[in-house]
Amino acid sequence: MTAKSDEEPWLLLSQMVEVRSPWLSVIGERLRDATGREREYWRVEKPDSLLVITIQDGRLLLPARSYRPGVGRTTLDFAGGRLQDPSMIRRRRRRSYGENSTWAAVISSLLWKS
Repeated sequence: MTAKSDEEPWLLLSQMVEVRSPWLSVIGERLRDATGREREYWRVEKPDSLLVITIQDGRLLLPARSYRPGVGRTTLDFAGGRLQDPSMIRRRRRRSYGENSTWAAVISSLLWKS
């Protein structure tokens, strides 16, 4: 059973930091919970991502490997980016790959919830 204090909203006391970029936002807040205890809470917000995997003649077309500073090694760098409007997927595919291309689009929010 859930304690009543666990159901009450926490009070936002202050926002210590907010860093925004096109890729993600980091937000640090100071809150007071229902028991009166003050807590720091950090969260990361990010828009959905889109990863495009192209298939031609039943085979995956893999991109050239390239060095990725963020992970410190060489990896496959698939086409993709941030997805502000999911309805744009079909229009962008037609423009980028042609009407008859076969492709798979993987959207991060379908894989996990942030």
